[in-house]
Amino acid sequence: MVSIDLFPARESQLLLLKNLWQLYSHDFADYLDDPVNEQGLFPYDYDHKRYFEKSGFWPYIARVGGRIAGFSLVSDRVMQRPGPGRYIDDFFILRQYRRQGVGRSIAFQTFDTYQGYWEVSEIGPNKPAQAFWRQVLKEYTDGRYVETSFTEQDGIEIILQRFDSASW
Repeated sequence: MVSIDLFPARESQLLLLKNLWQLYSHDFADYLDDPVNEQGLFPYDYDHKRYFEKSGFWPYIARVGGRIAGFSLVSDRVMQRPGPGRYIDDFFILRQYRRQGVGRSIAFQTFDTYQGYWEVSEIGPNKPAQAFWRQVLKEYTDGRYVETSFTEQDGIEIILQRFDSASW
């Protein structure tokens, strides 16, 4: 059986995160109008350095059989309550590893890293991500999660799930 592992990213892997971000952005192009620039790259307006330079941010690299498979970016910037918690800022699994249990395993490993309050969100148009997270959270929490939605200032609907594993 091939191992599915989640490792804390090192600062020397910043370029790896930036490169994976391009693939992640390509996937998002199905849902958001974010064209590539004149160099053929998606706009790079995401501050990955904060994951290495600021407290409250944790980057992880996913591997399958030792090979790069994606990332899980976590922060303490929860939206729905004051106080401590964790938020999945961004989560990405390369297409070649999807529908094989890799995303589920990496999500479970991410949640197991920090027991307590968690939030996960998806944009309204991204129905596959919503289906993925609903299934993962149903399994991980045994159905003990809450889902709400709201609209951001730019008109994008956000689906938000939250749970607290501190009492389990």
